[in-house]
Amino acid sequence: MLRQELLEYLKTERSRFAQTRNIQWKVNIGFWTLLILAIWFLDRKKIDCHCWVWLATFIFLAAHFIFALLTQKGLAASRKFSDSMMDALDAEKNETFVSFDRRRVSRLHIGFYGWLWIILQMMPTISLIIILILKINTNPQPPIP
Repeated sequence: MLRQELLEYLKTERSRFAQTRNIQWKVNIGFWTLLILAIWFLDRKKIDCHCWVWLATFIFLAAHFIFALLTQKGLAASRKFSDSMMDALDAEKNETFVSFDRRRVSRLHIGFYGWLWIILQMMPTISLIIILILKINTNPQPPIP
């Protein structure tokens, strides 16, 4: 691959990384907004059956965790790929032709900071779900006839 082509590819990969992070934040804020709306709704309404709320809460938490995990895996792959492109460019500074093989990027592991970031994303979600559960438990259920 020509050096200039690899540089353009690197710029595209870095741009994609930044866009993915931007989307990740927007989706996280969307998840948290939905939870806040659910808390507000449960504060205003009295619900007879809480079982659907528990099921929806579990599905919501699982969906957010899967989203965070898959997004973080994609970001880790993108970063590893960009770093390997930078290494190829640095190794052959004076060459016009750079040997770069995408297959050199081996198996992907998220790593400590990736898992830390997933945990940091999930902390507001779990906090809001705890508030939601407390709202469910403080709303008295009507007696079953």
